[in-house]
Amino acid sequence: MAVALFATIPLGVTADEAGNMEDASDEYVSFTTDNRRIASDGTFEFNVRAERRSENDFIVSGNSITISAKCRKYNVNTGHPVEDDTKQFTVTLYKSSSNEEIGSFDGFADDETYKKTFTVEKGQQYYIIVTCSPTLTMPYSLKGTGKVSKIDKVVSRG
Repeated sequence: MAVALFATIPLGVTADEAGNMEDASDEYVSFTTDNRRIASDGTFEFNVRAERRSENDFIVSGNSITISAKCRKYNVNTGHPVEDDTKQFTVTLYKSSSNEEIGSFDGFADDETYKKTFTVEKGQQYYIIVTCSPTLTMPYSLKGTGKVSKIDKVVSRG
């Protein structure tokens, strides 16, 4: 006589392990178009509480680029903006091959667009870091969008 034993084992999967799930509290800086996270036109979105490097690097097609960005403070539990234009964000541009800081600009979480033009080397690879100051804690984050002009293509880090 065969006896079958069954046990219930609780399994947990985090958003990172699942791959196709996205937790609203995840921090990211992603180049985007439509529902994809990569855009060759330089459009990016970000969600930061402290500091986050862009998921991809990009190769520039000119000797200067302009980076623009705007954001708001959000309560990630409700998905709604919170009135607080005292939070500051910084976008910093780096050259990938040397991790040399090229420059940066600051803005506020007031849904206004801030931008700066940088001198770069045509054909070289760069990345950005977005920093929130002061650092936010859950359930708050800065969510925003931006654009890097004159991108030849977006590439994987490596």
